[in-house]
Amino acid sequence: MSSQTLCYRPLEDLRRRISWLILLRRIAVVGLFVVISISRFLLRSDLRVTHLYFGNAALLISNFAYTLALRKMHFERANIFINVQISLDLLLLTYLILFSGGIANPFFLFFLFHIAIFDRN
Repeated sequence: MSSQTLCYRPLEDLRRRISWLILLRRIAVVGLFVVISISRFLLRSDLRVTHLYFGNAALLISNFAYTLALRKMHFERANIFINVQISLDLLLLTYLILFSGGIANPFFLFFLFHIAIFDRN
């Protein structure tokens, strides 16, 4: 095997894992939009939906940026790329939970889900 083949496989594995996270974020964007809309229009909740829709839009935009960045990602910068994603995901999750009831919101348990996803190494 050539050295180029050996370097190619770890990069492709990282790309596959990051692509999976991007797919999860796409599902989260759609799910969050549906939950916010149901809460606002069917349940007539008094949540700050403007803030929640803003957070969802930020998640959508950041995920689009990750998709573009993934195309140009180099193996040497993969750890930085992954750490940026983790940090921004946690910030957005904190923001969304803050404006949807804070610690009283049962969705704060998504922090545990987030830790479980990124603690696979």
